[in-house]
Amino acid sequence: MIFNKKGNTLLDSLLVLLVLFIFSIFAIIGMYTFDAVKTDIDSTGELTVTEAQDTLNSTYVNYQSLMDNGFLIIFIFLWILVIVASFMIDTHPIFFIISVILLIIVLFVAGTLGNFYVEFAESSGIVDVTSMLPIIGFVMERLMAFILAIGISIILALFVKFKTG
Repeated sequence: MIFNKKGNTLLDSLLVLLVLFIFSIFAIIGMYTFDAVKTDIDSTGELTVTEAQDTLNSTYVNYQSLMDNGFLIIFIFLWILVIVASFMIDTHPIFFIISVILLIIVLFVAGTLGNFYVEFAESSGIVDVTSMLPIIGFVMERLMAFILAIGISIILALFVKFKTG
């Protein structure tokens, strides 16, 4: 059943995977758009006032930092959240086999999305922008390994608990 938390616990790692993927793509598209607008404004020479140019440059750097560090914070927060949620669930050892099968499926999806990200990030117009977001690039290029670590930590949280009483 889809609402039985015991049966879909590893789908939490799929949720983490999708959130990270969507955030990274939107961050790159936003950075690309911001970069294009900034380049157009700089080339027109309409912002001759030093304060306006400084504000634009500062906003550009702040966006870059916000997206890159925000991605890392969301990644760590979601990882901790799924581990805590997994600790709260009382499972039967038979679900271990199901969890391993689900982990393999999620890893396949992670590999596919990771490869898509790499192809997208290495596109001719995007490659300069993706180099400005090193944390996102590092995680997304190694997405399968990170999802494997998340999946293993979820499985450990589910099945390696001390049973008392």
